[in-house]
Amino acid sequence: MDVVIFFEAIGNLLFAAILFTAVIMTTCMFIFTHLLKQLGEKMAGIYLSKYRIAIRIANHKIHNFKKLASDAIKIRADYSHQ
Repeated sequence: MDVVIFFEAIGNLLFAAILFTAVIMTTCMFIFTHLLKQLGEKMAGIYLSKYRIAIRIANHKIHNFKKLASDAIKIRADYSHQ
């Protein structure tokens, strides 16, 4: 009779250990996916900020080129009237 009670206790402990392991694994997966999601959002933000900076630089270069071209046209017009 003592052996049966002993095996029941071992079975209950094993069942509790399996449930505890399942809870720990679920919690770890939740934390991992949450961190991965945040990391992905940060990486996307870095990529978008680099993209925005590149657009600003390109727009600045275009603006400077247009200004340079208009200045060249004005200078040419000034010399052609002389």
